Amino acid sequence: MVLRRVPEGSSVGISSAGDVDEERLVIRAAANSPIKDEIVFGRKLRETHGCRVEQTNDMNASVQAVTRYGQGRGYRNVLLATYSSGFNCALTRDGRNVTTAEFGHAVYKSDGDLYCGCGGKGHLETYVSGNGAATMARQYLGIRQIRNHPILDFSLSDWNQAREGEKPVVKAELENPDLYAAVLMNISAKHVYMAYRRIPEGQPQKDIRDTQVRAVTDSIARMNSAYNPVDILVLMGSQTQDWEALFAPAIQAYMADRGRLQLHSLGKPKIERAQIKEIGVVGAVAYLLSRDQ
Repeated sequence: MVLRRVPEGSSVGISSAGDVDEERLVIRAAANSPIKDEIVFGRKLRETHGCRVEQTNDMNASVQAVTRYGQGRGYRNVLLATYSSGFNCALTRDGRNVTTAEFGHAVYKSDGDLYCGCGGKGHLETYVSGNGAATMARQYLGIRQIRNHPILDFSLSDWNQAREGEKPVVKAELENPDLYAAVLMNISAKHVYMAYRRIPEGQPQKDIRDTQVRAVTDSIARMNSAYNPVDILVLMGSQTQDWEALFAPAIQAYMADRGRLQLHSLGKPKIERAQIKEIGVVGAVAYLLSRDQ
């Protein structure tokens, strides 16, 4: 499909999540893809179509999009962080990619009780990510076998919509252990923050939100300490949809800090939410252009 759609001799930028071999133009591993072998269409475009191809990880590409076309324009040191199902960041200096970190796998709580997708425990990613919010909600509701809760109501609604054509499951049917388990596993961060907006003082949404605000605040200070100087920090990802509930208070706490989270002498970057739509596609082009510098 890709080969049919791309004219021979084109210049092509490719952005993808996963482990990317930029020299061989293959994706070695991609958790979001059902293809478990190497994904080779980038290499095929070069070998069979005579295309000039630049292929990179999605974080490298996205930070280029922000640097060239977004809030990073005009700044020398641009850091982009994504708070979604996971958490990571990437940096440009003077328009060039400097690093794609694995920042989410820094230990946040040495005695943390949340497991990370990598198999580790207490990692920063599990406390700031959507997966972390969902995990905390499932643990709270599941261990208590709670069946009447706004988080479950929102999850059940989305679960029924995804089963288009099948008879909707009503709330009373959650007494069925199998149905309850399915709806419990369908919980996402979206449902947690919908419940928070409806009942801010209710549990577990209040504790989850407060836990994540503290962790996001900490993550900002850690990134600025690690990559200083940072002129602007741009935040993206599904978690930023709950900007007012989660990120606004975290940024306020970070800006008000006077030396507890980072050295007082370090400057603090401007912090904004990413505005670019289709940032991965824009980033693929931006990364291609950056390689001409």
